[in-house]
Amino acid sequence: MVCHCPDCRRATGAQSVAWVLVAASAFTVSVGAPLEYASSPGALRTFCGRCGTTLGWRGDRQPGRIDITVGSLDEPARFVPTRAVYRRHKLPWASEI
Repeated sequence: MVCHCPDCRRATGAQSVAWVLVAASAFTVSVGAPLEYASSPGALRTFCGRCGTTLGWRGDRQPGRIDITVGSLDEPARFVPTRAVYRRHKLPWASEI
């Protein structure tokens, strides 16, 4: 999915962010350990402590799920967004998916 919410824009420095949604139990980090911070009540974001890349998001409202930024994946073209959320916050110049 593509998220247009202000929190995702600020966390990534982009007009929107593409996420792949996975079960937290099915996801593992194979090298290193991401750093994390609480970006808002009930939300935890992870990022690379070396380069600063936004990596993931977990929220109390979606227990058992982790959202991974498509741009941080080795093969991002494999994950084509199929929907957008928080479209009311979409910047006027942003194209439709």
